[in-house]
Amino acid sequence: MQSDDKDHGKPAKARILAVDDDIRNLKLIECYLDDEGYEILTASDGEQGLQILEREHRSLDLILLDRMMPKVDGIEFLHRYQANRRLRKIPVIMQTAASEPAQIREGLELGVFYYLTKPYEDEVLISLVKAAIEDHRRSADLHAAMEERERTFALISELRLEFRTLSEARAVAATLAHFFP
Repeated sequence: MQSDDKDHGKPAKARILAVDDDIRNLKLIECYLDDEGYEILTASDGEQGLQILEREHRSLDLILLDRMMPKVDGIEFLHRYQANRRLRKIPVIMQTAASEPAQIREGLELGVFYYLTKPYEDEVLISLVKAAIEDHRRSADLHAAMEERERTFALISELRLEFRTLSEARAVAATLAHFFP
């Protein structure tokens, strides 16, 4: 997912989808994260959030999701998100006032990166957002590198290897077994 700005070699500006039915919360999130250089897309309910997610998923780095919303709540949003392989690679931070242990466990079991209870400090949100985006980009980079290696190994029609130790043989065997099951 990480692409570079052609002029400066900097990572592309991270894009975040914030989904919350409380306009004040959306404004706070925008204020906190805009100051950090993030681009924020907002949705005022889960249904609108899912529509934006479907349209923008290739360029999103993170979803900030409220749990309690009309129409489609955060839990239903997560169920639909998890059901779609294209979408579920984007990390989700659930930010909510629902702080009962069973509610937290339910969110974590549905794959949220972090369950942040309201009210929270802006520094905590900023730190979590930064960690989630770095993790997402690192994961995307590793996935792209593995796909490139698999494409490269698919081109091999003949391969000759030389090794001197049992340790070298194990390393070669493990690598080849991964690419040629």
